[in-house]
Amino acid sequence: MMRHFTIARWVSLGWFVITLCSTQHLVSLNAYDPIQFIKEKTEELASTKGDPIQLIKNEIRKHQFAITHNPFKDNIAYTQFRQDPLSPEEQNWRAKRFQTVKRKQEEFLDLEFESNDEVLDIGFSMSGGGFRALLGALGSLGAAQKTGLLDCVMSIAGLSGSVWFLAPWITSGLSLQDYKERILSLLPKLRNVFLHNPIGFWLNPKYKLTNTIDNLLVKFASNQPLTIVDLYGSVLSNTLFDIDNMGASSFYAHLASTLDPHVPSHAQRIEQVDRYPFPVYTAVLGDFDQPQEWFEFTPYEVGCKAFKAYVPSWGFGREFDGGKSIDSGPEQTLGYLMGICGSAFAANFETIYTEVLGKQLAYIPILNQAIEYAAYSEFGQIRFAYAQVNNFMYNMPEFRLQKRKTIKLVDAGLAFNNPIFATYRKSPTGSAPDLVFVFDYGFPTVGLSELEKAAYYAKQKDLKFPVVNDQNADKKVLTVCKNEGDLQTPVILYLPRVKDNQLLTQYEKDERYQHYAKLLLPLDWENIVTAGYANTFSRLYTREQAETVCALAEFNVLTQIETIRKEMRQRIMEKRKKNKIR
Repeated sequence: MMRHFTIARWVSLGWFVITLCSTQHLVSLNAYDPIQFIKEKTEELASTKGDPIQLIKNEIRKHQFAITHNPFKDNIAYTQFRQDPLSPEEQNWRAKRFQTVKRKQEEFLDLEFESNDEVLDIGFSMSGGGFRALLGALGSLGAAQKTGLLDCVMSIAGLSGSVWFLAPWITSGLSLQDYKERILSLLPKLRNVFLHNPIGFWLNPKYKLTNTIDNLLVKFASNQPLTIVDLYGSVLSNTLFDIDNMGASSFYAHLASTLDPHVPSHAQRIEQVDRYPFPVYTAVLGDFDQPQEWFEFTPYEVGCKAFKAYVPSWGFGREFDGGKSIDSGPEQTLGYLMGICGSAFAANFETIYTEVLGKQLAYIPILNQAIEYAAYSEFGQIRFAYAQVNNFMYNMPEFRLQKRKTIKLVDAGLAFNNPIFATYRKSPTGSAPDLVFVFDYGFPTVGLSELEKAAYYAKQKDLKFPVVNDQNADKKVLTVCKNEGDLQTPVILYLPRVKDNQLLTQYEKDERYQHYAKLLLPLDWENIVTAGYANTFSRLYTREQAETVCALAEFNVLTQIETIRKEMRQRIMEKRKKNKIR
């Protein structure tokens, strides 16, 4: 017993030393001799009686900036059970944004609304696809901003790689053009450093190792589960939140909490209602014995429409009992949420076999047969990686997950790759918007199969969704799906990651698009997506390569803008006609 206690105590002392070494604001103070301070504190802790693990957690809580400066540490978080998926804060925000949207739609369409009922509720749905999706989303939104379309949008939903663009962009406060330049400058640096010193890059003592350790220590001290996704989220945030330009650590980036004035929260950023649509990030439930229900992360709340359960964003991750938080843990970092939303590696074994292993083992029949048998058995449903968080529905009888202290969350692209239904945010029941733009940067499939997955989900959940029957949706730059005259069902404008050589040739002599044609026509795009620099798992882009991905997404939106205007006007005229009949 004594030996076990001694080992535990020395493990605790190790944690404590790491804590003190990693706490930037403490060791940088000139008034302290860090070595002497560590020596005194370790001696003090070693002579203290009690549970060593709890003692070290208490010491971490005293010194970790995210804990001591948590703006919500004195607030209790409550789980809300309600029919309306919109929080009062989001409803108030939408009312303010409505005035911008109305004015900008009139400018974009060159018309005047006869009533507020005619103003269109528009959502953008941005798919996953790794850094290809990040760059594609950057290009699509850049084109939407150039034409004035972006200002007409009420909400924007992201999944996996597109979240990796949206979250740092909104946090940065930069214009899209300036943020594009940042990304195009950053990616070649990542490539060069990674190729020459990959370990040194991830463990740069200036801030990256510190951020990672701080994130882990805060969660450890707050009694929150730790998984590989915590490390993955730190890698993503260390990569995509540029400390030199932002002026502060990615450790301070959150949805609701502002810990450093250089890094305002999303909630603070979107107070500029004329600049941003309402951001919604997505993941799905990863417990293998449960349906893959969608979870949504917004500046105000985290919740699940299927469970009708919502908590404040700053309370997500805390321990709950009976609908009430029982600790004061700080908010989850945006980096961690980016890790959750982009954890495609959390696929179950059946998916891994179907998408990867089965193809690799095709030439080894005996081994392939054995693994195939396991993949399609109960074993195939096992996940080897996932995010694990405290369950905010714990011990609440109205929820079927009430007996689980924690829940597992994974990349929503493992369900289907477009967060279309996260844009369904009209009160009072989260009904469908008028139009949803679906930007699909996925792999290997785009087109009809992806739309059919969404249609099947809509049917299961009794959600409005148009008939999908265009067999060429994977080949066309824009496919419009709609139920004529049905104002309860949204018009879907589907823009996949396709390269239309005929369209490029058509615009080759138009001076507005010549540079796009020159850049894109020579590309073997499908090969680049399948096995080249734009494959889903690639992180190594030159500036020129990154520009091609952005350029294709931009070109596809810019050349379809008149068709987009036509569909918007038609929807308005249908609403006007219905109003006159009344």
